[in-house]
Amino acid sequence: MKTGNLQILVSWTSTKTIRSPDLSHPLGPDKPF
Repeated sequence: MKTGNLQILVSWTSTKTIRSPDLSHPLGPDKPF
């Protein structure tokens, strides 16, 4: 479960970083959902 969540988090973070380099958006880089 933990590994799966981490994988999703990394995937989401990578996508967000590529599409929106500005990590100061409301959700923040560490809150994917």
